[in-house]
Amino acid sequence: MKKGLLILASLLLVTTVFAFEAGNILGGGTIGFRSVKMSSDSDAHSIFSFAPEVAYFVMDNLAVDAILNYGHSGTKNNYSNAFALGAGARYIFLQQAYAGAGLEMEFYSDKYAGFSSSYNAMYLFAQLGYLAPISERAFIDIRAKYKMGIGDYGGDFSSSNEESDLGVRAGLQVLF
Repeated sequence: MKKGLLILASLLLVTTVFAFEAGNILGGGTIGFRSVKMSSDSDAHSIFSFAPEVAYFVMDNLAVDAILNYGHSGTKNNYSNAFALGAGARYIFLQQAYAGAGLEMEFYSDKYAGFSSSYNAMYLFAQLGYLAPISERAFIDIRAKYKMGIGDYGGDFSSSNEESDLGVRAGLQVLF
Protein backbone atom coordinates (compact mmCIF):
# COMPACT_ATOMS: atom_id res chain seq x y z
CA MET A 1 0.00 0.00 0.00
CA LYS A 2 2.81 2.40 0.92
CA LYS A 3 4.63 1.64 -2.34
CA GLY A 4 1.44 2.33 -4.31
CA LEU A 5 0.94 5.69 -2.60
CA LEU A 6 4.60 6.58 -3.15
CA ILE A 7 4.34 5.76 -6.86
CA LEU A 8 1.11 7.79 -7.17
CA ALA A 9 2.65 10.77 -5.36
CA SER A 10 5.75 10.57 -7.59
CA LEU A 11 3.61 10.52 -10.74
CA LEU A 12 1.60 13.52 -9.54
CA LEU A 13 4.79 15.41 -8.73
CA VAL A 14 6.31 14.60 -12.12
CA THR A 15 3.22 15.82 -13.99
CA THR A 16 3.34 19.19 -12.25
CA VAL A 17 6.73 20.05 -13.77
CA PHE A 18 5.36 19.99 -17.33
CA ALA A 19 4.32 23.48 -18.37
CA PHE A 20 3.02 24.75 -21.67
CA GLU A 21 4.35 28.31 -21.68
CA ALA A 22 3.69 31.15 -24.10
CA GLY A 23 5.97 30.89 -27.14
CA ASN A 24 6.31 27.09 -26.98
CA ILE A 25 5.46 24.98 -30.02
CA LEU A 26 3.86 21.55 -29.78
CA GLY A 27 4.31 19.51 -32.94
CA GLY A 28 3.39 15.99 -33.92
CA GLY A 29 0.41 14.14 -35.20
CA THR A 30 -2.17 11.46 -34.67
CA ILE A 31 -3.61 8.45 -36.41
CA GLY A 32 -7.26 7.76 -36.00
CA PHE A 33 -10.31 5.66 -36.55
CA ARG A 34 -13.67 7.32 -37.11
CA SER A 35 -17.24 6.24 -37.64
CA VAL A 36 -19.03 8.64 -40.02
CA LYS A 37 -22.70 9.11 -40.93
CA MET A 38 -23.51 11.29 -43.94
CA SER A 39 -26.97 12.03 -42.50
CA SER A 40 -29.16 10.86 -39.65
CA ASP A 41 -30.81 8.33 -42.02
CA SER A 42 -27.61 6.77 -43.45
CA ASP A 43 -25.48 3.88 -42.25
CA ALA A 44 -22.11 4.61 -40.67
CA HIS A 45 -18.83 3.73 -42.39
CA SER A 46 -15.28 3.55 -41.00
CA ILE A 47 -12.37 5.82 -41.91
CA PHE A 48 -8.70 5.57 -41.00
CA SER A 49 -6.77 8.84 -40.94
CA PHE A 50 -3.41 10.52 -40.39
CA ALA A 51 -3.25 14.11 -39.10
CA PRO A 52 -0.02 16.07 -38.57
CA GLU A 53 -0.48 19.29 -36.58
CA VAL A 54 1.37 22.18 -34.98
CA ALA A 55 0.22 24.17 -31.95
CA TYR A 56 1.67 27.53 -30.93
CA PHE A 57 1.08 28.68 -27.34
CA VAL A 58 -0.07 32.30 -27.49
CA MET A 59 -0.21 32.41 -23.70
CA ASP A 60 0.44 29.88 -20.96
CA ASN A 61 -1.71 26.77 -21.60
CA LEU A 62 -3.60 28.33 -24.55
CA ALA A 63 -2.57 27.27 -28.07
CA VAL A 64 -3.72 27.92 -31.62
CA ASP A 65 -3.57 24.86 -33.89
CA ALA A 66 -2.77 24.43 -37.58
CA ILE A 67 -4.22 21.14 -38.79
CA LEU A 68 -3.74 18.88 -41.81
CA ASN A 69 -5.65 15.63 -42.18
CA TYR A 70 -5.69 12.77 -44.68
CA GLY A 71 -8.35 10.08 -44.49
CA HIS A 72 -9.15 6.99 -46.53
CA SER A 73 -11.97 4.49 -46.54
CA GLY A 74 -12.93 1.75 -48.95
CA THR A 75 -11.28 -0.75 -51.28
CA LYS A 76 -9.29 -0.57 -54.52
CA ASN A 77 -12.40 -0.11 -56.71
CA ASN A 78 -14.68 1.74 -54.27
CA TYR A 79 -13.06 4.38 -52.11
CA SER A 80 -13.13 7.84 -50.63
CA ASN A 81 -10.08 10.01 -49.97
CA ALA A 82 -10.28 13.20 -47.93
CA PHE A 83 -7.75 15.97 -47.34
CA ALA A 84 -8.50 18.69 -44.77
CA LEU A 85 -7.01 22.01 -43.72
CA GLY A 86 -8.07 23.55 -40.44
CA ALA A 87 -7.41 25.89 -37.57
CA GLY A 88 -8.44 25.70 -33.96
CA ALA A 89 -7.49 26.39 -30.38
CA ARG A 90 -7.03 24.30 -27.28
CA TYR A 91 -6.68 25.00 -23.59
CA ILE A 92 -4.52 22.79 -21.36
CA PHE A 93 -5.87 22.19 -17.86
CA LEU A 94 -4.86 19.86 -15.02
CA GLN A 95 -1.30 19.92 -16.45
CA GLN A 96 -1.98 17.59 -19.45
CA ALA A 97 -5.73 17.40 -20.17
CA TYR A 98 -7.10 19.69 -22.88
CA ALA A 99 -10.29 20.84 -24.55
CA GLY A 100 -10.44 22.52 -27.92
CA ALA A 101 -12.53 23.54 -30.90
CA GLY A 102 -12.00 24.68 -34.46
CA LEU A 103 -13.00 24.76 -38.10
CA GLU A 104 -11.94 22.47 -40.97
CA MET A 105 -12.39 22.54 -44.74
CA GLU A 106 -12.29 19.07 -46.33
CA PHE A 107 -11.76 18.15 -49.97
CA TYR A 108 -13.04 14.74 -51.11
CA SER A 109 -12.36 12.45 -54.05
CA ASP A 110 -14.69 9.43 -54.31
CA LYS A 111 -15.07 6.49 -56.63
CA TYR A 112 -18.01 4.12 -56.22
CA ALA A 113 -19.49 1.67 -58.73
CA GLY A 114 -17.39 3.18 -61.54
CA PHE A 115 -18.52 6.78 -60.89
CA SER A 116 -16.08 9.43 -59.65
CA SER A 117 -16.84 12.68 -57.85
CA SER A 118 -15.03 15.53 -56.11
CA TYR A 119 -16.57 17.83 -53.53
CA ASN A 120 -15.74 19.90 -50.44
CA ALA A 121 -17.35 20.71 -47.10
CA MET A 122 -16.91 22.78 -43.92
CA TYR A 123 -16.99 21.38 -40.38
CA LEU A 124 -16.95 22.61 -36.79
CA PHE A 125 -15.20 20.34 -34.31
CA ALA A 126 -14.77 19.91 -30.57
CA GLN A 127 -12.23 17.67 -28.89
CA LEU A 128 -11.11 16.46 -25.48
CA GLY A 129 -7.72 14.91 -24.95
CA TYR A 130 -4.88 14.00 -22.65
CA LEU A 131 -1.14 14.42 -23.19
CA ALA A 132 0.49 11.54 -21.30
CA PRO A 133 4.15 12.44 -20.66
CA ILE A 134 6.77 9.96 -21.83
CA SER A 135 9.62 12.41 -21.24
CA GLU A 136 9.97 16.06 -20.27
CA ARG A 137 9.17 17.19 -23.84
CA ALA A 138 7.36 14.24 -25.48
CA PHE A 139 3.77 13.13 -24.96
CA ILE A 140 1.40 10.45 -26.13
CA ASP A 141 -1.71 12.30 -27.31
CA ILE A 142 -5.04 10.51 -26.78
CA ARG A 143 -8.19 12.35 -27.82
CA ALA A 144 -11.85 12.08 -28.74
CA LYS A 145 -13.10 14.38 -31.50
CA TYR A 146 -16.62 15.24 -32.64
CA LYS A 147 -17.19 16.99 -35.97
CA MET A 148 -20.40 18.34 -37.46
CA GLY A 149 -21.02 19.61 -40.96
CA ILE A 150 -22.05 23.21 -41.58
CA GLY A 151 -23.43 24.82 -44.71
CA ASP A 152 -23.73 23.02 -48.06
CA TYR A 153 -21.37 20.71 -49.92
CA GLY A 154 -19.58 22.23 -52.91
CA GLY A 155 -18.40 20.64 -56.14
CA ASP A 156 -20.04 17.55 -57.67
CA PHE A 157 -22.14 16.88 -54.56
CA SER A 158 -24.53 19.72 -53.77
CA SER A 159 -26.82 19.37 -50.78
CA SER A 160 -26.93 20.36 -47.14
CA ASN A 161 -23.98 19.09 -45.09
CA GLU A 162 -25.62 17.16 -42.24
CA GLU A 163 -22.62 14.96 -41.64
CA SER A 164 -21.58 14.02 -38.11
CA ASP A 165 -18.34 12.35 -37.15
CA LEU A 166 -17.20 10.90 -33.83
CA GLY A 167 -13.76 9.35 -33.45
CA VAL A 168 -10.76 8.61 -31.31
CA ARG A 169 -7.17 9.39 -32.16
CA ALA A 170 -3.77 8.63 -30.67
CA GLY A 171 -0.37 9.97 -31.55
CA LEU A 172 2.83 11.63 -30.48
CA GLN A 173 3.41 15.31 -29.62
CA VAL A 174 6.79 16.95 -28.96
CA LEU A 175 7.25 20.29 -27.17
CA PHE A 176 9.77 22.70 -28.76
